[in-house]
Amino acid sequence: MSENKNQQNVSLLGLVALTVTTVIGAGVFNLPRDLASSVAPGPAFVALVIASIAFAIFVYCLKYLQDNYPELDAGIFSFPEQGFGKFIGFLSCTGYWLSIVVGNVSLGVLSVSSLGYFIPIFRGGNTVPALILLSILLWVFYFICASGAKSASLVNTVIWIAKMIPIIIFIAMLVLAFKPDLLTSGLWENAFAAEGGPVSLGSQISTAMASTIWVYVGIEGALIYSARAKNKSDASKAIVTAYIVIAVVYLLIILLSFGALSQAEVAGMEVPALGGILEAVVGKWGAVLMNFGIMLSAAGCWFGCCLLAGEILDVAAKHEIVPDFFGKENEVGQPINSLLVSTCIQQVFFITIIVNESIYNVMALFASSTMLVPYFFVSLTMIKQSIKLEGKFTVNTVMGIISTIAMAYLMYSTGWQYVIITALLFAPCILVYYIARKKAGKEFITNSEKIIVLVIVALALLSLFFIFNGTIDLTTM
Repeated sequence: MSENKNQQNVSLLGLVALTVTTVIGAGVFNLPRDLASSVAPGPAFVALVIASIAFAIFVYCLKYLQDNYPELDAGIFSFPEQGFGKFIGFLSCTGYWLSIVVGNVSLGVLSVSSLGYFIPIFRGGNTVPALILLSILLWVFYFICASGAKSASLVNTVIWIAKMIPIIIFIAMLVLAFKPDLLTSGLWENAFAAEGGPVSLGSQISTAMASTIWVYVGIEGALIYSARAKNKSDASKAIVTAYIVIAVVYLLIILLSFGALSQAEVAGMEVPALGGILEAVVGKWGAVLMNFGIMLSAAGCWFGCCLLAGEILDVAAKHEIVPDFFGKENEVGQPINSLLVSTCIQQVFFITIIVNESIYNVMALFASSTMLVPYFFVSLTMIKQSIKLEGKFTVNTVMGIISTIAMAYLMYSTGWQYVIITALLFAPCILVYYIARKKAGKEFITNSEKIIVLVIVALALLSLFFIFNGTIDLTTM
């Protein structure tokens, strides 16, 4: 990466803000309702604790690798590259970028549709006025990101503080309204068991895991921006700090929600659920505050992910796994081409939502599980590199194994259809890798990597076959 005084100037607070903003998105505002609709408070809390422990181990792996390889920027793909070669690094980069860009579209629509609570013409996020506002915000974000890492980090930090205020007020008000007897009276018994909901403790926890296992996705945010940190060591510190903040917020929200209202009451809340819960405790202003909060939260997450989408391609270009076009930086060291391409793709998707929403829905379906690819490879890298660095099987190797199993479970939980459909996105992207390697005068793939390419292409063809013969129905997934 070229030297520029504006490149490495993001503070520890800025990195923490970036990570928290990208993880605590809109999902937290409906998490209590999502859990209450299927399981009792006790199993819901246990499932969240299990997910928190699993991602605590993943965070440990990220910190270990960052501390041992501080020279590697954007570790979510450069760590797998270090462990398994350029092509695995490319797959990790591609999976991450695809998930971020397509996910940004959902965040944008959600932020504008949340504004519909106050201004009806934006309700739903798929109207012409909504498209105009989405487009304006998208390009405002682009110009802020392009203006420099310091200014972009400052804007992100302000958004983070603003979005956390409603959540802090929610927690404070529910602490005052907390009723221990209400929480314990139906702690383990599912209120919807008679309607076909899971009954046993194990089945309830398993059901809840489907919602809780996703809540920490994005925890690697500080690593992606590590090249622009004031101090390299701040990246691993930021991940740990952000994780603690996020875990405390999630655990408090679930515990306090079930301590203020019954499972049935929480499950019956309209979206955003936190708005209904706070309204039940303090009155109408609670719903207004939470709707404002979800709007800020979704917009903040969208902005933070815009930064990450540009940054990861910039670093990948310098690793010669994507064309050097994506590595071009402007006068303040920002990845101008990467940001521009990512922004244009989002703009196209916003338009398709208005013209034909099913096009975007299919693409969102394809990209929903691509984030799991780099998570899985990072965990595998932890196993390999801990043995290499320490010369033996240690507790760090065990942590890598546990993280790998957790990420494999995440993939499994999405369903086999999602796994093979992911290959449809990766297969054509291999051409981009070929162009980059050829232009750099480097080897395309090794003999062992040829096997991986053949598997990806085979899965892509198999998924197409299943789609055309009706085995996989995209409209019902």
